[in-house]
Amino acid sequence: MCIIRKLTLIFSANFHIRDFRQHNNSLKLKNKIENKKLGFGCALFFILPFFLIGIITLYISLSNLYFQIETNNWVPVIAKIKNVEIVATASNISEPSISYETKCNYTYTYNNKKYTNNIISIGYGSNNTENHQELYRILKYSSSLTAYVNPDKPNNSTLVQGINSSTTSLLIFSFLWNSFIILFLKAKNNKRLIFIFVTIFIGGLVVIISGISHTNFNKKINIIKKKSEREIEQMKDKELQEMIEQSRSNE
Repeated sequence: MCIIRKLTLIFSANFHIRDFRQHNNSLKLKNKIENKKLGFGCALFFILPFFLIGIITLYISLSNLYFQIETNNWVPVIAKIKNVEIVATASNISEPSISYETKCNYTYTYNNKKYTNNIISIGYGSNNTENHQELYRILKYSSSLTAYVNPDKPNNSTLVQGINSSTTSLLIFSFLWNSFIILFLKAKNNKRLIFIFVTIFIGGLVVIISGISHTNFNKKINIIKKKSEREIEQMKDKELQEMIEQSRSNE
C-alpha cells in the first residue's frame, strides 16, 4: 500500500508540475503576443504620419501629371495679360529659405463668352524648383499669348501645356519618401537594398536641387504679342525705383 501511495503521490506531483509548466508556457505565449501587438501598435502610430505624407504627395503628383497630359488636347485661344506679380514666401524653419511664385490674371474668349483665370500651369506653385524670375519676365513683358482651354469646362485653362518641374519634383520626392518607408519596414538588414536606395535618394536630390528639371518657360509659353521696347523700359525703370524705395524703407 505504501508503494502504491508513493506512486500515486509522485504521479500527482508530476501531473501538477506538467500542468504548471503548460500554464506558465501559455502565459509566456500570451505575453509575447500582447507585446507583439503593443510593439506593432507603437510602430504603426509612429509610421502612420510618414505613410500619409507619402500617399498624399503621390496622389497629388499623379493627379497633376494626369491633368497636365490632358492639357495637350485643350483648345488654343488668345489671352490677354491683366496683371503679373512675383511673391516671395519665407519659411519658418531653423534654416530659413525663400520660395517664390509668379502670379498673374488673364482674360480670354471662348465660344463668344469672356473668361478670367489665373492658372499658369497645372500643379505650379510656390517652390524652389522652378525658374520663377524667367516666368515673371515672360508674362510681364507680354501683351497677349496663347491660353489652352478645356472644351468641356471652358472656365478651366492654362498658359503652359504638358508636364512642369513642380510636378516631376514632387513625384521624385514622393518616390524617395515611399521608398524610405518600405526600406525602413522591409529591408533593415539588406545591405544591397540599402545601397541601391541611398544611390537613388542622392540622385533624386541632385535632380531636384540642381535645377536640371526646370521647366523651360521660353519654349512652353507661346507669346503672340510682346509689349513695345518703350513700355518694357518704362516698366524696368519703375521696378528699379520701387526696389530703391523699398531698400530705403528697410534701412
